[in-house]
Amino acid sequence: MTLIFGYWILIIIVDILVSAIWVRKTGTYILPLANYVLLVLMAQIFAVKLIVYPLLGLTATMGTMLYPETLVLLDTINEFFGKKTAYMSVVAGTVAQLFMIAYFLISIGLSSVNGVNAAWDTIFSVSARIASASIIAFIVDELFDAYVYAYFKQKMPNKLYFRYLIADIPTLTIDTLVFTPLAFYGVVPVLPLMTALFIIKYVLGVGSAPLMYAVRAIGRTKQDIRASP
Repeated sequence: MTLIFGYWILIIIVDILVSAIWVRKTGTYILPLANYVLLVLMAQIFAVKLIVYPLLGLTATMGTMLYPETLVLLDTINEFFGKKTAYMSVVAGTVAQLFMIAYFLISIGLSSVNGVNAAWDTIFSVSARIASASIIAFIVDELFDAYVYAYFKQKMPNKLYFRYLIADIPTLTIDTLVFTPLAFYGVVPVLPLMTALFIIKYVLGVGSAPLMYAVRAIGRTKQDIRASP
C-alpha cells in the first residue's frame, strides 16, 4: 500500500511539473486547466472509495489525495495568468461537474447486458450525490482560494509560501466543512471522517507548498508571463 502511494505522489509531482513546463514553452494555461478539470472530476468518482492512508493510519476518501493537487494547479493558473483566468477555471470545473452528474444519471437509467448493473448503479448513484455536494463546496472554496491567492500575490509578491498557505489552508477547511456532511451524512459517521479529512488535507496541502516554488521557477520565461490581477 505504501509503495502504491509513493507512485501516486510521484505522478502528482510529474503532473504539476509538466504543467509548469507547458506554461513556459507555450505561454498558455491549456494543460494546467485540462489537468485541473480532470482532477476535479476524478476526485468525485474516487470519493466513493474509502481507504486507509498509510503512515497516518486514517480512513478517508480516495479523492482526498487529489484535492490539494487541484489547488496547486489553480494557484499555478493564478500565478501566471491572473485572478480572472483562475475564476474562469473554477467556472469551467463547475460546468464540467454539472455535465458529469447528468451523464451519471443517464448511465444509471440504461440497462447493461454484461451483468454490471448493480455495481455500476451503486458506484455512480453515490458519485452523483458526491458530485452534487462537491459543486456547492467547490464554488465557495475555489473562488475563495482564487481571490485570496491573487490578493496576497498583489500585496506580497515575494511571499509565495505565505500566500499559498494563507489561501489553501482555509480553502481545505471550507471544503471539508461544506462537502463532507452533504456527501456522506447517513452513509458513514461524519465527524470521524471530517477529522481524518482535516488532518490528511492539511498534511498534503502543506507538503505540496514546495511544488509552487518549482512551478514558479520552471514556468517563468525570459519575458515572464504575467496577467493583471
